Amino acid sequence: MKLPLYSTVIGLFTFFMLFFISFVFKQSALTTSVAATSSIMILIGLMFLAGILDGFNPCAFSTLLLWSGFLLNRFGQEVGSSLDIEKQRKNILSYAFFYALGIFLIYFLLGIGILELFRLKSIQTTLLVQIAGLVVVVLGVLMIRDSFFSHAKALIKMPAILHPLYKKYSEPATKFGSFLSGIVIGLCSVPCGGAVYMAILLIIQSKPFVVKYPLLFVYNIGFILPVVILALVLANKKLLQTLSRDFILLRSKLKVIIGVITILLGFSSIILA
Repeated sequence: MKLPLYSTVIGLFTFFMLFFISFVFKQSALTTSVAATSSIMILIGLMFLAGILDGFNPCAFSTLLLWSGFLLNRFGQEVGSSLDIEKQRKNILSYAFFYALGIFLIYFLLGIGILELFRLKSIQTTLLVQIAGLVVVVLGVLMIRDSFFSHAKALIKMPAILHPLYKKYSEPATKFGSFLSGIVIGLCSVPCGGAVYMAILLIIQSKPFVVKYPLLFVYNIGFILPVVILALVLANKKLLQTLSRDFILLRSKLKVIIGVITILLGFSSIILA
């Protein structure tokens, strides 16, 4: 029997590949306004799917599952007292909303900062973009390499120096604390899960202002979508346990999938530079 998480990711990856292939072919057909419009629509779909799949990368999704377990345990203990199931669900959704908002804000601001750096004439060179694209490709290769080793031997993971910071903000006591939790955990996840994001930024950095920032927005909406979906079903503790079990079994396969996506986008950024 296929695992729900595996089926979901494979389905998303299949659609991503279709959009990616269409995007590559459309790059040579931008001579008309119709072709250009079609290419932008394909790019929007590619950004959205890349964001969703990046949300399932082992680094981001493992922290999401741990954070979700904290929420469920906290509000689940209150169901038998003064709170009913509906109140529990609303509490979980509200905390998840502020958590997702924190992640979205910090990633979006980071993206804006990097895109604005590329606008500086002193560093806006084809060679720089190509070097950055090559680094992204190498990171993708390392992700695939890590899929064959234990987490302790992985080369791409959250730096140990960030673990105390992550632990401090992983169990927020208030909704504002949940917002801060999203910001801090988002920052902590960048070193081990930011390769796809960097590849996306390299691809869109040369687009006009009115194109690249909406694309950045679409990507980040996709990135936080797993948070929203998980929050919607989080009142079911059995489902969370199933997702956690599936994730442990599929962790290495997810690394391979994200690694392949990273390599493809990295090469695309080099070619389009």
